[in-house]
Amino acid sequence: MTVPARTVAVWKNEWLPRSETFIKNQTAALSRWTPVRVGWTRVHDGIDRPDIVLLPERLYNTRARRVTRTGAVTRRYARQLRRRGVDLVHAHFGFGAIEVQPIARAAGVPLVATFHGVDVTAYATGDSSWTRLYRQRLQDVFAYSTTLIAVSGHIADRLVALGAPPEKVVVHHIGATVSPPVASTAPDAGVLFLGRLVEKKGVEDLLRAVAALPSHLRGTPVTVVGFGPLEERLRRTADELGVDARFVGAASADEVPGYMRSARVICVPSKTAPDGDTEGLPMTLLEAAAQERPIVATRHAGIPEFVTDGMTGLLSPESCVSALAANLAAVLDDETLSRRLGTGARRRLEQDFDLTTQTALLEDLYDAALG
Repeated sequence: MTVPARTVAVWKNEWLPRSETFIKNQTAALSRWTPVRVGWTRVHDGIDRPDIVLLPERLYNTRARRVTRTGAVTRRYARQLRRRGVDLVHAHFGFGAIEVQPIARAAGVPLVATFHGVDVTAYATGDSSWTRLYRQRLQDVFAYSTTLIAVSGHIADRLVALGAPPEKVVVHHIGATVSPPVASTAPDAGVLFLGRLVEKKGVEDLLRAVAALPSHLRGTPVTVVGFGPLEERLRRTADELGVDARFVGAASADEVPGYMRSARVICVPSKTAPDGDTEGLPMTLLEAAAQERPIVATRHAGIPEFVTDGMTGLLSPESCVSALAANLAAVLDDETLSRRLGTGARRRLEQDFDLTTQTALLEDLYDAALG
């Protein structure tokens, strides 16, 4: 008997920033459920277009957005979901779940929420009136949602600490596409960093680690792919340290594999930011594994859930520049170790983090949410 196709409204407040390719890829990988992409507004230079936009861009960050919390307006948005035949809402990030929870409730459909990192760390840390309100509104999400997805065990622990019912919390890794590694004719990228240029990414530690490499490795270039508020500061730091750092800006999804293949090592030096912000599980790890590149990373948040020290990469304590430098030198100096770590990471990806397999498991969670 053929099971009727079901429809999930995939919610992101702003659809969809360049740094959130993982949401685009997961949504595109759905096979049994039909996605409808929904958000308050469309990101002007984003990577994917929403199917439903509830507010004009000019109103998104104005007082007009507050009316969305009134009953009449919420019911109007709920009718839009019902007209599209939506059976379930899947919200990304806690702040997104807070926004869409009243609409899902008004539409009479279940809510599944995925928590990624900042939404249960920096946003939920502190004693400001805004933070207290955020934590309070999370309780409504916890109460209404059928499933609270954590992208790592670290995030699951944070959810429970914030008051989420443990029986609703599920660790589910998004995964990455497993396809043959690409060929690359690009120049040597040396040590590659890929991600947003913010405190928790630890890029300054990376620059200082490269500056501390043994003399025969000190000219190794660092390629920084990404953008963010710390770029100018990091450029100055690289100049002061004499590090050959190449800041190339944002890269498209099609360009990332080429950068990976041209690198001798991928570095993920993440750490807890001063405001408490942490990673969930950095997607860069999975992208590096897909290209069979060796990974040097830190024991931070969900990173050890993918990187096993000495088998699928090398790990050091977060913020420890000397240990990070030692691990970078080990990989740069030993081609046999480099190949072994890259092969191990690829095998780990294929076994436990394949996007197709993981998305099928996500659809099982959707099914269970409907009962």
